[in-house]
Amino acid sequence: MDPGLDILHILQDFRLSMPPSVESFFLFLSSPAFYIVLPIIIGALLFWFSGKQKGEIVLLNFVAAMAVSRAVKVTVKQPRPWVLDPTIQPSEAAKSTATSYSLPSGHTSIAVSTYGAFAMLASSRIFKVFAIIMAVMIPFARLYLNVHTPLDIAVGVIIAVAVCVFNLKAVPWSYRDERNRSIFLAGYLVFFVIFAVYLAIASDNPSSFNFMWMAVGLVAGLFIEEKYVHYEVRKRSFRQNLVIGIAGLLLLGMMTGIPYLLLGFDMTIAVGGLFSMITVTALYPYLIKRYDESHCID
Repeated sequence: MDPGLDILHILQDFRLSMPPSVESFFLFLSSPAFYIVLPIIIGALLFWFSGKQKGEIVLLNFVAAMAVSRAVKVTVKQPRPWVLDPTIQPSEAAKSTATSYSLPSGHTSIAVSTYGAFAMLASSRIFKVFAIIMAVMIPFARLYLNVHTPLDIAVGVIIAVAVCVFNLKAVPWSYRDERNRSIFLAGYLVFFVIFAVYLAIASDNPSSFNFMWMAVGLVAGLFIEEKYVHYEVRKRSFRQNLVIGIAGLLLLGMMTGIPYLLLGFDMTIAVGGLFSMITVTALYPYLIKRYDESHCID
């Protein structure tokens, strides 16, 4: 038997012997709140308060890892563990949302690339420890719930590390001069367009294409910020930063909540993702800049 499936059987026996609350915890940990929403919030807060480059790295890691993992899924077309071995009994709640192919784990590639970058970029030890815990626990949750094999997780980690290393080097390089910046943004735009076209052709799940609108929104927002906003982090009081942060998160909530109420989850990923990324990187930085100018903040 595949050693990876042997590991899943061990975890399965352990999971079935534990109280349901333990499974519920890992379901919660692998929910969109922790591998989609929180990474975007972290990227936004870094962008607004710690430095554009830091926020940009986290956000680019998010969308690039997402794009690469989805492209690999529709290329390899690896079945889920319970298809490979009918004796595998995944969590029914996790199985109901695991509708795409198995390899690689998208949760893993996104979590490791975003939380891993946050661990390296955060100045607070508490944030570093939290990010490391999340980067480890989310992939483990996917194993514990039996919806991915160890190979799926390993490939997800490889994608995450590659994306993270690239952006940690490429983003600072892009800020050296305007030419570098133009090449960088144009390169990412071409990269995402190619992946979007490939997904549209190769995927048998139309909703997998919706995530690419986040990528388009991110590149568009970064371009608008570069050309017209020129945002810089200023020194403000804790109270001012708190007000700005809460208002920004409320605005992000509106950008995703309204499409969800009107259009449903899949279109929220597309429409909400597009406008959320533009808001994080261009619209809200512009509003913060105007706030700083009106309050004479240097």
